[in-house]
Amino acid sequence: MRLSLVLALFSSATSAAPLKPGTKLPLPSRAVYQFPNPSWIENIAVRSNGDLLLTMLTTPELYQLRGVQGPSPRAELIHGFPSITGLTGIAETTQDTFIVAGGNSSGPGVGIPGTSSVWEVKLRGRRPEVVKIVDIPEAVFLNGVVTNPLNKNEVLIADSSLGKVFKVNIKEKNHQVAAEVPEMAPPANAPIPLGINGVHIQDGFLYWTNTILSKLFRIRINKNGIVTTGAEVETVATLTSLLDDFALDRLGTSWVTTNGNNTVLAISPNGKNVVVEGSLSELTVAGATAAAFGRTPKDSDILYVVTSGALAVPVNGTITEGGKIVAINTKGFAQVVGEEEKNILCRSRSCHLRS
Repeated sequence: MRLSLVLALFSSATSAAPLKPGTKLPLPSRAVYQFPNPSWIENIAVRSNGDLLLTMLTTPELYQLRGVQGPSPRAELIHGFPSITGLTGIAETTQDTFIVAGGNSSGPGVGIPGTSSVWEVKLRGRRPEVVKIVDIPEAVFLNGVVTNPLNKNEVLIADSSLGKVFKVNIKEKNHQVAAEVPEMAPPANAPIPLGINGVHIQDGFLYWTNTILSKLFRIRINKNGIVTTGAEVETVATLTSLLDDFALDRLGTSWVTTNGNNTVLAISPNGKNVVVEGSLSELTVAGATAAAFGRTPKDSDILYVVTSGALAVPVNGTITEGGKIVAINTKGFAQVVGEEEKNILCRSRSCHLRS
């Protein structure tokens, strides 16, 4: 069964919690840049200088988008990876050094076993330095990548098909399984094996979306990125739409992309959720695949969302477009976190909203 049919099964309205008075939705947004059709932007990382790094699934290429706050952003090819068919996750380890994952696939979400690899990309000089860190022959479809905040030499990488998380040691150039629980796996009867997708770490917890289960989970991990002995999986939210990748802010709100539902959701730590951008019949964030917040003083409240152009599930059954980057202004968002919950969170961490 094609991924388009899988996504179509989830093409229903997403439940939403009541908003606080004064909130206006959808949030303000603008299209920053668009690639030709067809093109699928799979993931995004934001550099400290404000530039965006974009991984492509339809081609094995890494792009940089400069001048995103200006009138004429410029896309530059950083590197092509000819040994594979597409890139997936990306994460920064140290400043201007990034880890990217990729492999071969027979279609969106359908990886080919034995083709997955991980590279390091350094952008500190005039020319990028790209080095393969490791092959992961047992992997099937590597997806989200996150750096261990307590050890920048380690990254965790989700395998959506196997339902597990690999830990890659960049310095030692080796890998091992860091986490494997039933909630990471795709359902046994899933027509497309898409389980764990996006991954993030916050306050000692590993968070992840499970695409086909339509749930956001978390579990406690130790300083080595391994699941803590005796830790139990917690369900953060259960949705009615397919879930792709997400961004996580400092108050614990997850900003989740839904790909085939063409929306972005805000999910509070207590599981309340609301659609903040897009709809099933809109092109605003058609095929939203991943999101990340800006890192400069001018765009720290801007959520950059990348899209697939609805290649998997055309809008209204027929409409696709080139993958694009959309800037969503979240400033002043009266989110679904109540005042009491917000006060509790603020007592334990900075109230600056972005991570």
